[in-house]
Amino acid sequence: MFDYNQDLDCIEVYNARRDAASRTRLQIHMGAAPYDGDPHTARVMLLMNNPVYTPGVSTPTDHLLAYDGWPLAGLHPDAPNAFRMWYRRPLGRLIDAYGAQKVSQRVCLLQLCPWASQSFDSALVLPSRAHQIELARSAVQRGAVVIAGRSFDAWPAGLPRVRNRLNPTLTPNGLDECTWDRVEKALGE
Repeated sequence: MFDYNQDLDCIEVYNARRDAASRTRLQIHMGAAPYDGDPHTARVMLLMNNPVYTPGVSTPTDHLLAYDGWPLAGLHPDAPNAFRMWYRRPLGRLIDAYGAQKVSQRVCLLQLCPWASQSFDSALVLPSRAHQIELARSAVQRGAVVIAGRSFDAWPAGLPRVRNRLNPTLTPNGLDECTWDRVEKALGE
């Protein structure tokens, strides 16, 4: 298992160059949240930038949720409403069609940077990035549908992409027809 604390020295240097109000400042008090879902068993993986940090809303426990049988725990009915509702944007169509628990068991959102911020800095490369990219490659090798949702050029080449990187959604309008068919097959099996 990768130790995301390997990033902390780099984050200290990075944050020291930014004032406390910087939107790209990494919120280490939130802890690392490298993925939501199980990156080793998910049949569908959406590749993202980093966890969103919203002052006054985000809490250090958001990504620590755990419910038996719910790898993507933020979809569980007992998860905080604001956290659960965030997933409606990218996954709502799948949740409506297959149910929240099935989506929780078959979908993973993998973050390029496991540390939360208000805005993503594409120039920041932490030691954990290589591990995150390897998780994506491993998912491709085991036959998962791996889709670049953000930072297209940072992830492995040749992956299908969402149509709108500002609003990455797993929907028929958000993906090309072939990729949408693969997603439906992966969820329906």
